[in-house]
Amino acid sequence: MKNKYNKDGYVIIRNFLDKKICNYLYEYSKNDVIRGSWYEHNVKNSEFDDILKPWGSFNDGQVSNHFSKYGDLTFDTILSYKFNDIQKHTDKDIIAMYSYYRFYTTGATLEKHTDRSAAEITGTITLGNDFSNLKNKKYFWPICFRNKKNKTFSIKLNIGDALFYKGDLLEHWRDTFLGKNQSQVFLHLTKRDNLKNTKGPYDGRPFLGYNFHL
Repeated sequence: MKNKYNKDGYVIIRNFLDKKICNYLYEYSKNDVIRGSWYEHNVKNSEFDDILKPWGSFNDGQVSNHFSKYGDLTFDTILSYKFNDIQKHTDKDIIAMYSYYRFYTTGATLEKHTDRSAAEITGTITLGNDFSNLKNKKYFWPICFRNKKNKTFSIKLNIGDALFYKGDLLEHWRDTFLGKNQSQVFLHLTKRDNLKNTKGPYDGRPFLGYNFHL
């Protein structure tokens, strides 16, 4: 697995999270969207004008009108809980940085981009989705990549599967989402020798679960 990660820049870990855990996290994210929407419309405080508000945001500058959240305690705990497994498949000398999750709905697109240094290693995990609005029962929403040789390819993830890739090197994106919704969590790490290019462990935060972006 490590050889594939080092050679191709990515590795797929099937059943990285148990389906029951994913079902819980999917319901958690749906409830968090409702709570985040209430805050968005009812809390007016200049202290929280940053797009990465502690209760989440519907415009993180990358995907507009779709809920996302930085450093959520539950998802940061997934990062620490699965840290050893991530090491086994990527690199031994890595540091946990932060989690981030996004709740996509119909029409969402993820623009082509590479990740910042704090997300040198990025993991994406599908927690749940609803495609009940589609007649095509075989529909899935792939994540697309372009490697150094300018070759493009796409990867399908089932619920619970994880894909870890070199986020700062591989350009990646998602085309228009046609389903009703999909919850996706991202686990970000970096190699220890790259810390000098970041804000420090935990993305400069004092501890995991501190969901203010410093």
